[in-house]
Amino acid sequence: MALSSRWQDRNLSKIELVVALLLISIFIGAFSFRALKIFALAERTSVTLTISNMNTALKYRTLMALSKNDIGKLGELESFNPMRLVYSDADTYLKTGEDLINEAKLPSKDTPTNYIGELNAPDVNDITPGTWYFDRSSNLLVYRVKNTEFFYSQLNGPARIRYSIKLEYEDANDNNKYDPEIDKFINISIVSIDKYKWDI
Repeated sequence: MALSSRWQDRNLSKIELVVALLLISIFIGAFSFRALKIFALAERTSVTLTISNMNTALKYRTLMALSKNDIGKLGELESFNPMRLVYSDADTYLKTGEDLINEAKLPSKDTPTNYIGELNAPDVNDITPGTWYFDRSSNLLVYRVKNTEFFYSQLNGPARIRYSIKLEYEDANDNNKYDPEIDKFINISIVSIDKYKWDI
């Protein structure tokens, strides 16, 4: 009892106060840095899973098109919104480009909750970080990065990742266009068009 009362009565020196505050600041800084890394890791995982899910569904639709000898329509997919092609009715892979254009421009009920829809050449500065959107002017699916502290990209402006549907094929007649009757289909997938990395 005497020891505790003696400790309570003891006045801390200025040096001790400075050291104590310094230690507290270091602990808070370390915790904040760790928390930011955890948030960035969660965001990276979410983006990766979203693209992976879309690619899986796109592969399924490709197999269905191949099984129905409807491979010619795969070339049309390069200019369309991956969200609409994947998160929609099962017969999407059979629709023509005109059908897809004429459909209502509303997000499907199955799209991610942070997908805000199709926009025409939006100002990326106006887009809320942590959201997906499809830019109809460039035919690109874009994710606006929220936790930018550990994200690096060669793209100028706000941190974001741009994706497109890429069709791979052997261009037999070298005309830089997919001709299903002539060219050999290799693969179709959703890929990033920019170099970036998460340093986590």
